[in-house]
Amino acid sequence: MSVLAERLSLFEPLLDELMAVFGLEADFDALVFDDPDFAAYHRCEAKRFKIGEACAAALDLVPENADLIMHAIAHDHCPSGDRQLIQPLTAALGRRTVTELVLDYLEIGSEAEKQGAAMAWYWIPRVAAPGNEDIKALEREFEPRFRNGCLWAFVATDEPGDRLYLSYRFTLDPGQYPAELHPVVAMAAQIAEEYPEQYRHGRRGD
Repeated sequence: MSVLAERLSLFEPLLDELMAVFGLEADFDALVFDDPDFAAYHRCEAKRFKIGEACAAALDLVPENADLIMHAIAHDHCPSGDRQLIQPLTAALGRRTVTELVLDYLEIGSEAEKQGAAMAWYWIPRVAAPGNEDIKALEREFEPRFRNGCLWAFVATDEPGDRLYLSYRFTLDPGQYPAELHPVVAMAAQIAEEYPEQYRHGRRGD
């Protein structure tokens, strides 16, 4: 089973739960493709879109289902499509709460969840949120945790695509980390040297 197929197999049941929560029904069996993985991909894309619309139309229902929505986000496979769920979750809960949820998955989640959380991070400051939270201040506050989490996720995975995505989200400069993480930075640097196609952020110390 491919990495994408494996992640879709985790993602789709979570979308099905959310479809039921929001009372959504559709004949996704009409999406017929010869490749079952391609069919699963398109089903997930269609389901996510409908759930995102339903969440946006009923923001009052989002907080009570926030854990399930966040669980689905953490298993999403698409760094652009995941906005469809992050946007209403952030609109309902605020950036700080969603940032903390994302970081929890990045720090203690499974390999797939860490990757999904790293992708979700991108959208938090870019979607609408209640109140007048200082986006720059939140980024400064939480950036070290995000950088550390991506570093750990990078050394923990053997998946080339995951490594490449994560590589843009941390640095190999030891000065950006506490001393106890310097051995992990060294591990990441070794991986970057052995597999340069999986690390594109820059050379060590850049």
